[in-house]
Amino acid sequence: MNMEKLKRDQLDLPDLGYAFEAAEAVISDEMKRYELTKIQAVTYPNNIASNKLLEKLGFELLGEMELYGSVNNLYQFQC
Repeated sequence: MNMEKLKRDQLDLPDLGYAFEAAEAVISDEMKRYELTKIQAVTYPNNIASNKLLEKLGFELLGEMELYGSVNNLYQFQC
């Protein structure tokens, strides 16, 4: 099995919520520290775990955009 091409979705790993907790803390801190009113994020459309995470964090999918020659999802979190 080629481990470089193995995707998280193919592994039987528990979803422990560490990414959510870490991202939530960073977003909260950065919003306050820099007085931000919105944060944007991009993901590959087929990166299901990242797309779900952003949506769980409250990001809204704005649409798709081309970035560095590939199509990406554009998300936005607004305070």
